[in-house]
Amino acid sequence: MAFGLLGLASGAFLDRLDTDPIRLDGPQRGVFQVKTDLPDKTAITFDVLAGGDDKVIKSDVKPGTSLASVRAESIRLRATLATKDPSVTPVLESWAITGSTND
Repeated sequence: MAFGLLGLASGAFLDRLDTDPIRLDGPQRGVFQVKTDLPDKTAITFDVLAGGDDKVIKSDVKPGTSLASVRAESIRLRATLATKDPSVTPVLESWAITGSTND
C-alpha cells in the first residue's frame, strides 16, 4: 500500500490510499462495498485504477456500485480522504468487492 499527503490551497487536506492489485475473476467481479465514518466537513472519494498502472478506469465510485462492467485482469482501489477542518478526519474502516453480479 502507498500513502501520500497533499495540502490544498483551500485549507483542505487529502490523504490517498492505494491497494495492491486485486485480480478480477469469478465472484470478485462484484459490488464495491465500504464502511466509513464521515464527520461533518469530511469526505472520501473512491476510484478504480488499472492494476498495472495509474490509469483511472472508474472515478468517484459510490458504495454499492457494480464493478461487473470493468474489463481488466486486475484493479487497484484508491480512496481520497479530505477534510476542511483539521480537528476532524474521515475514517475508512474497510472496503471490499463482494459477491457477484449479472451485469
